[in-house]
Amino acid sequence: MPFRKVKDVAVVTGTYEDASGATKNRYANVGVAMKGDDGHVFILLERHFNPAGVPFKPGADKIMLSLFDPREDNGDSRPARPAAATSAARSAAPATAGAAADEDIPF
Repeated sequence: MPFRKVKDVAVVTGTYEDASGATKNRYANVGVAMKGDDGHVFILLERHFNPAGVPFKPGADKIMLSLFDPREDNGDSRPARPAAATSAARSAAPATAGAAADEDIPF
């Protein structure tokens, strides 16, 4: 295979409180980092990802995209979700997209 997935690309979409009351970041997976056999690295972003909708600090002119090791659950890096939940997450506001209250990195 000429290319392989090396990282998931995620962005913080908001925060939430876990069961113990600790504030945690809510992430949305917005793409993947790929690496070719020749060592070339590139990023594929989801077409629906709009960086203008990402929360930012006042006065900041940049947003941060984080790279995480891909998960190998069931052969896919994203957890299995019912089709209805997947389509609902895509149509939801950015602050709730890809959210899971019981994980630090919910994708």
